[in-house]
Amino acid sequence: MMGGLFILLSSCKSGGSGLPGITAAGSPGEVLLVMPSSWLKGEIGEQTKSMLRMEVPSLPQTESWLRVQTVSSDDFGQFLRNTRNILIVDYNKDIYTTTSVKYTFDPYAKGQIVVTIQTPDMQSYHKYITERGREICELFLLNELYRMASDLVEDYSPTAMNYCEEIFGCRINVPKDVLSYKKGENFLWLSNNAMKKRYDFAIFKVPYDTSSSLPSARQLIALRDSVLGKEIPGSDPSSHMTTSDYAIEYRLAELPSGKRIVELRGLWEMTPPDIMAGPFIAQAFFSTNEAALYYVEGFVYYPNEDKRDLVRKLHSALFSFRPQNEQMFDPEPIKRIRWSPAEDLTVSDPSFATSKR
Repeated sequence: MMGGLFILLSSCKSGGSGLPGITAAGSPGEVLLVMPSSWLKGEIGEQTKSMLRMEVPSLPQTESWLRVQTVSSDDFGQFLRNTRNILIVDYNKDIYTTTSVKYTFDPYAKGQIVVTIQTPDMQSYHKYITERGREICELFLLNELYRMASDLVEDYSPTAMNYCEEIFGCRINVPKDVLSYKKGENFLWLSNNAMKKRYDFAIFKVPYDTSSSLPSARQLIALRDSVLGKEIPGSDPSSHMTTSDYAIEYRLAELPSGKRIVELRGLWEMTPPDIMAGPFIAQAFFSTNEAALYYVEGFVYYPNEDKRDLVRKLHSALFSFRPQNEQMFDPEPIKRIRWSPAEDLTVSDPSFATSKR
């Protein structure tokens, strides 16, 4: 795609080894729904499946959050307990007075999450999943991101790592086939340079008053268009990357360390219009030690194919961007991320020292 969408880059070889250990069974984005047989066969079962299949935001075509398999509570035997994502609906009017959610990682197998909704009655349960369905689905997203990020701990691109260290004094673990690059001033563009199933990363840093609030969604989009529009040209010299006005989502992600970042997702396109376009996911945060704003993005070109899992793969890699003194990428904090709407928030990381030491 360097000769089609973009003009770029250089490349070299890399290596690595996969993450060892026994993992839970199942395909990415698959969930097993366990609930009483009478509920499963009725309207409440259909409502629960619809919640789990809610549309993933900011993709160019409709894709569901999860693929749903079902089993009745009575048939949930040992063989099924190693499924990677499990939602159990535990109905008991004698024990529970309100509907609540609890979740556990790795109770039966490594790389697993089991979410349990405890409820005293159908009415309370319906109200809960109607109001908090996105939060329930995001619990399964945590596990998906964690599993994908775990694959990058040792199996990553040294090429991308080296250039990130050279330009920013930071480290990042991206898939090992990301070998192509373009360097600029406080800017790095990385790509697997594939003809069809293509994914790229763009990283840049700009001076910023970190005592103020983080840019609004529109301000961040304008910054994105300014930098990437200049640095990422299309196949036609007159074309450049821009952000579509369609399907923008802007969220705050808070990690257990207290570090807060904003996530921007949407669709990119080339302007003037051509056939190249796709989804992107980006993270931005302050480095107060540098009085700077960091922006790290993954974007996808994979025409006429589902892109949900590919975007999630890039999303997981964004969490690996870290100061150079943090040698190893630790994906464990991903399990405890909390998302919420984000506009005009002060989002900083005072400990993020990025000097090239």
